[in-house]
Amino acid sequence: MSPELARLIAAVGCATPLSMERPKRFAKELQKLFPNCSLSLCQEATAHVFGHQDWHQLHRAVDLGGPGRKPDCELSVDEIVDRQIAQGAILNIEITGLDPNDPYEPPPDEEVNPLAPGTSPQHAMLRMSQARNRLTKHLVAMLIVEQEPTDDARLSPQTVEPLPWTMGSQDFMANFHKRIAQWWRVNIPYQPEVGQALESFSWDKDRTTSILRFAEYWGTLGVVFSDVIDFDLGPGTSYLLAEQYASSILFREDPEFRTEELFRAWVLNFMSIYPRDDFVVAFPTGLKSSAKIARKILSDPQSRKGTWETAR
Repeated sequence: MSPELARLIAAVGCATPLSMERPKRFAKELQKLFPNCSLSLCQEATAHVFGHQDWHQLHRAVDLGGPGRKPDCELSVDEIVDRQIAQGAILNIEITGLDPNDPYEPPPDEEVNPLAPGTSPQHAMLRMSQARNRLTKHLVAMLIVEQEPTDDARLSPQTVEPLPWTMGSQDFMANFHKRIAQWWRVNIPYQPEVGQALESFSWDKDRTTSILRFAEYWGTLGVVFSDVIDFDLGPGTSYLLAEQYASSILFREDPEFRTEELFRAWVLNFMSIYPRDDFVVAFPTGLKSSAKIARKILSDPQSRKGTWETAR
């Protein structure tokens, strides 16, 4: 174990749960988000998230009744934040392989407009890679917030309800992945495996982690197929996802904090970590305009709009 990892585990402190139910659920959620990691690796990382040296030691501490246990509910707000930062760093070191201290800033823009077709493929791929790294680190942080692994409170599923500032209804967003899959089958039929992957995606409009994971996949497709997906469907779908992401976060808060100012801040946060992070230059007017068009396109199962004319 590296000194840095040992330091982070110590920073988490002893957080022995009342039973193994919570760490088992967390390890399974972790593997679901990062399927390339084995369950044993996810269990090891989960033990570290709880402040224990390994899965066996965590299990033993639970069996002994959790001596010295310190759940989140016994900590101050600042202590909880410090713990969650340490937990996120642990998961990045062990699961994602990303540097917890690297912000993965986007590269400087080229001379051309970053949205223009003249952008070099190398520059576009570098921007995507950096944005995906930022998204993955944020996904880890949201997993900890969503699952609250070291708290004792009972987790209750949330349901995102309509907010006055959103453009996509919750009924529309409930099947968002299937709408995109249908559009893909009609307009890019020579890549049927992608349409199947979109259709079978584990999508949950109410969970921030699900939205981020889908955004990673769809946003990456937006880079790879930038010569096919036009500047209405691409930015438009990203903005619809951004609004759902912001809504999912606000519905974890008390109603008094569900303000338009915070909503817009979270939308902007999403656009800055989306694989097509260059779309952020159109925020908010251009993105809203594209979102209206994208919503109309995805509402028609047979629509042949959303691609460049040269790709039709």
